[in-house]
Amino acid sequence: MLNNRIVEVSRTAEICSGTYFTGKRIVIGERVFINKFCKFFSHTKPGSDIIIGDDVAIAMGVTLSTHTHQISSGKRRAERKTVFRSIVIGDGCWIGANVTILPGVTIGRGTVVGAGSVVVKDLDANSVYVGNPARKIRKLEG
Repeated sequence: MLNNRIVEVSRTAEICSGTYFTGKRIVIGERVFINKFCKFFSHTKPGSDIIIGDDVAIAMGVTLSTHTHQISSGKRRAERKTVFRSIVIGDGCWIGANVTILPGVTIGRGTVVGAGSVVVKDLDANSVYVGNPARKIRKLEG
């Protein structure tokens, strides 16, 4: 589903079928490729944008979510107070299949995130990350 009120897509981006967008502001840069069945969950609250730089490749089944809940008392762990934070993916990144990127994450330019990884914190530029949570396994030449 592509709603032009929420998604700003460059003319050179390619988005495959089955990808879902919701929220207030999602920006997709030049020459971006987004494979099938990805989910982009932004929110209408300020500070919950998704920004994807130029020349980014996103494999199938990737999920980006800009909101979560605080952990609360034992009676109800998912507190009703929602936390909103933007996600930024730098130029030239490659996000592998079925990666999940959580709120408040910035992925540095030229970084590769291996399939199935869960990204819970910022990732350095020009590096390879894998796992749950995603850990750096290698530095790449810039």
